Amino acid sequence: TPEATATPTPEATATPTPEATATPTPTAEATATPTATPTPTAEATATPSPVTQRAVKDVVLDKSGFSLTAGNTETITATATLDDDSKITEGTKFSWSSSDSSIVKVDEAGKVTAVKTGSATITATYKDGNGDKKSASCMVSVVSDPKQDTSSRLRDKNGNQVYVLNSNGQYVEATYADYYSKSEFYILGNTEYTYTGWQVIDGKTYFYDRTGKKVTGEQQIQGVKYVFDADGALKQDGNKPSVAATPTATPTPTVAQAPVATNGPVIGIDVSKWNGSIDWNAVKASGVQFVIIRCGYRGSTSGVLVEDSKFRSNIQGATAAGLKVGVYFFSQAINEVEAVEEASMTIAMMQGYGIQYPVFIDTEFTTGRNGRADGLDKGARSAVCRAFCETIRSAGYTPGVYCSKAWLGPSVDLNVIGNYKIWMAHYVQQTDYTGRYDMWQFTKNGSIAGISGAVDMNYGYLGY
Repeated sequence: TPEATATPTPEATATPTPEATATPTPTAEATATPTATPTPTAEATATPSPVTQRAVKDVVLDKSGFSLTAGNTETITATATLDDDSKITEGTKFSWSSSDSSIVKVDEAGKVTAVKTGSATITATYKDGNGDKKSASCMVSVVSDPKQDTSSRLRDKNGNQVYVLNSNGQYVEATYADYYSKSEFYILGNTEYTYTGWQVIDGKTYFYDRTGKKVTGEQQIQGVKYVFDADGALKQDGNKPSVAATPTATPTPTVAQAPVATNGPVIGIDVSKWNGSIDWNAVKASGVQFVIIRCGYRGSTSGVLVEDSKFRSNIQGATAAGLKVGVYFFSQAINEVEAVEEASMTIAMMQGYGIQYPVFIDTEFTTGRNGRADGLDKGARSAVCRAFCETIRSAGYTPGVYCSKAWLGPSVDLNVIGNYKIWMAHYVQQTDYTGRYDMWQFTKNGSIAGISGAVDMNYGYLGY
């Protein structure tokens, strides 16, 4: 039995196994043959694999916005994220553009060049293999060289406005450019006010000499004697000041007749083209100490800004003669915008000249009272004065308002112009105006050596 079992088992098993296995061998070969045929199909399937065929999801820039000084460069890095989360950062793979190439230029790699002051938008665009695009943008602001920036205000680390002294000895707001050209800087401390001339304080009238002290006792001011109490208050006789002696009427003053005391007013004139050619050395020799010169005017009907044809010869001649000089502009502005235009013209014309006295807006009726600004109400006229004066102040000059005594209050709001110098016109021997004024035009018929015909004459109480 053991032998019979052993005999058929290996034979039966061995015989069919190799035969059955060997029979399908050709099949395997046949199968292999067609397998090679679809090889191109496998290659076609692999064609979309390159990066350019992947869809772009978004594009971002490493900057959302920045500033550049004109002439400088900066490179922007763009990143495109594809749908498989791979990143593209090579600058030349993007298309770059500027909204204004005259302000900011950008090259093919994202390098930005600032051309001139202004702002422009830089955009980077990525286009994928399917033709789809994604973009990102940032704003580039081009600023001027800080060494040449005369408009941006300079502040200290605590945010306080910094000041410098200008050529006229006045404290003015410092700009970036001043940081590179000045050696001394100032900030405001506790403010103290120094009064000069007539002042009304808490209903009482005082007169301050040029050192800022109240006068007391009997004083002669502008040719008139007044009496002041021990505290400096002007003594009143009913509603009128107490006068120690009333002056008799005199002819129109000339310089020789004008009272000029050590602590009193100084004499000056104001001129325009209507005064013709002037011998400024003769004017100086006659005793005149300052002059206010018209630089221009606005046409009363046309509204056109016009330079006074004698301004340049007048200011050059007066300066050369050693007179202290101020400037005025005859205004016909009907709103604040026009007032700023007038002030800006005035500032431009004063450039290069030493201006020691204030710069005034001349607001008054035109001849015939039919000028474009003659009908302004008190609020509008006051706003015009403020806009002019603030523009003058911002340029580093001392601003002021010229008008008649009759206009001070009724036509011009004293609360609005209270921070500016006041030049009052009142053609009398003794003014009864008790408000503050810094200059008084007391006649239009003065006589001065060096000037043919009548000339406006003034007392100055500025202390210089």
